[in-house]
Amino acid sequence: TGEILTLGTLADLYEKDGVHGRTEKYKVEQVAKLRRVVAIIGAERSVASLSRSDVDLFCTRRRAEKKDLRPNTLAGDIDG
Repeated sequence: TGEILTLGTLADLYEKDGVHGRTEKYKVEQVAKLRRVVAIIGAERSVASLSRSDVDLFCTRRRAEKKDLRPNTLAGDIDG
């Protein structure tokens, strides 16, 4: 359609359609992870423009906001 897919729109679509057939706990956890990415990177950011530096920014900010963040937790936030 020529529309630019933003992180905010992607998160909305995932929350609406991307977690069918999963447990409620899984749905809540996965949507929360994606919303953390959106909050840090920005809802209006184009998905196509994401780069390694965005991952680095996300990791840096997550570590800053939660000092006792375990490496596996951070990896789970990124990998889903």
